[in-house]
Amino acid sequence: FRQFPSPFDVLMLAPLFLVLLGFLVYLFLRGERSPDWLAVALVVGFAFALRLALSLVLSTDLASDTLDTHLFALDILAGDPTRNTARYTYIPAATYLNMMGVTLAGIYALFGAALRTAKFFMVVVAALTCGMVYQVGKDVSGDHRVGLVSALLFAVWPSSVCYSGIPTAEHIGILLIVLFSLVWLRIGRGG
Repeated sequence: FRQFPSPFDVLMLAPLFLVLLGFLVYLFLRGERSPDWLAVALVVGFAFALRLALSLVLSTDLASDTLDTHLFALDILAGDPTRNTARYTYIPAATYLNMMGVTLAGIYALFGAALRTAKFFMVVVAALTCGMVYQVGKDVSGDHRVGLVSALLFAVWPSSVCYSGIPTAEHIGILLIVLFSLVWLRIGRGG
């Protein structure tokens, strides 16, 4: 299976990226008068579209711990998460509380027990992280343009983009780290 996109896959998304980049340059040149929410919405929307497109294009057959997590979530939905522990390769038999498996089971219960549901959830988590990265960059520097550059860099960061369609706990962990940083910054500043 293909691990990374082909040059053709990347070229399909290039016009969208160039339009977004041109708009962001225009906003930067306008300075503080630019609508903050519009630029952030465009960057987060771009991050979402890029990740969704690549998660649909790339073959992401589950292996190792991601397969175990998926199977564990399906076992939770079936009512007995301990029934098939012998088939897990990477989840120790004594570890029945795999939080990513529990999270996936909740997502599967709400939206259907399919791998595409897990992929879509990971894409949404990565796009939300992009919005939070903007806010951290803005809070650290006091300038919304720094937040936009930070969010744009996260939006196109190769490892984040290529692995967004794979259900792993890392995506949720990154979101929680960025959210914790944002809360810490806000508490430190008294607001």
